[in-house]
Amino acid sequence: MPKRALSRTPSVENNKRPRKHRYRPPKPSSASPMPPRTVNDLPLELLASILEHHKDVEPAKNLPLMLVCHRWRNCVETTPALWTEVSVHLRLSVYLNATKQIAAAVTKLDGYREHAGQVAMSVSVSAVEAYPNVIPADFRPLYDALGRFKGRIRSLTLGLHPIRLAALNELHTAHATLDLSNLQDLEIAATGEGRLDPPLAMFSTLPSLRSLCLQEMPLAFVLPPLVPWSQLTELTLSGYPSVDCMAPVSLAPNLTRLRVEAQPIEDDDDAPDRPENPVVLERLEDLEMYEAAGMQPRITDCFKFPNLRTVIVDATSYYRESDCRPPDPEADESDLDIIHPWDVQSLLSGKESKVHTVVLRTLWYSPWPAGVFHNIASVTELDVGPARRTFVQEFFRVFARYAFFPPAAPPHHALHGGTR
Repeated sequence: MPKRALSRTPSVENNKRPRKHRYRPPKPSSASPMPPRTVNDLPLELLASILEHHKDVEPAKNLPLMLVCHRWRNCVETTPALWTEVSVHLRLSVYLNATKQIAAAVTKLDGYREHAGQVAMSVSVSAVEAYPNVIPADFRPLYDALGRFKGRIRSLTLGLHPIRLAALNELHTAHATLDLSNLQDLEIAATGEGRLDPPLAMFSTLPSLRSLCLQEMPLAFVLPPLVPWSQLTELTLSGYPSVDCMAPVSLAPNLTRLRVEAQPIEDDDDAPDRPENPVVLERLEDLEMYEAAGMQPRITDCFKFPNLRTVIVDATSYYRESDCRPPDPEADESDLDIIHPWDVQSLLSGKESKVHTVVLRTLWYSPWPAGVFHNIASVTELDVGPARRTFVQEFFRVFARYAFFPPAAPPHHALHGGTR
């Protein structure tokens, strides 16, 4: 019996429109976890790393990411690395309640200390008070809060009136409230005139101290044995004439980095003579000089640096506005330069010169003679500016005469705009 031919007429089922299947993602497995759909689903470890990357001194104020959701806020609360830098600043006057400010500062210090756990911290305490009178206030709660850190202070900044520093020193010597055994960086800035009696003996034994910054602080109260100068590798002096910096620098033979922001002497008649025996720093590699035009004697007159690698020259913040003026057509333009060309030559020249980075960040007026850069063979990075066009033209014309930059080390040139 012959087979029956199949009908070519489509059936009713074949006439139905095909259904559109929605895409269904595969079920997550342990081998291939699904990626998070929103920021809120990120792991806490990743949230913590993001917050640490955007960390600022005030995490409770400068971290808007905390407001995204409660998970971010909880992440901030449970990440010790975000609470390692605490700064309190008091503005004391007869119109403000000093007791409330000190209480708020104590609360802030204690809060940061608790959140940081056992992580080393950087602490900054400063106060601006009415001059010349010191506002009556009891700072002992604030000093007690510093004592509760128990050796966890890695960096300490004190910007207080000398009377406040003396009170802190007396409290420490009497009760030993401050444990600074792990202190590495110390900065002291005097915010007013006054005497320190007794001197700051609380800094005489700091086994881990390596960096010291003094700003307008009477040097007589920090000279040995009050500070372990021989341990220092970095030193910053701000607000002193260059001659006064010789005594503390000579006590730190192991310095590798020095930053001096000199203060010009107002009366030229009171300016001391150039020292006959400058201080020689054999191990110093990085030097930052901040001077003023016409200042005598200069930093290069007081110190010698045979093994420098980096030189930075700029105008000091104590430079008067009247000194930053365009040169008089009849005046000698070199008198308006922050540093004399031959002073730079004394730092850079020599067959054994190791300087490879030179930064001249100030307004230069005079064209420098070609002899300034004689026998300079190690410079590989140069940063100049701002400067007048006459200085720039002569400066780079001189550099073009010599092969300063070796091909092995690609040179870096930077030039910033200035006046005509």
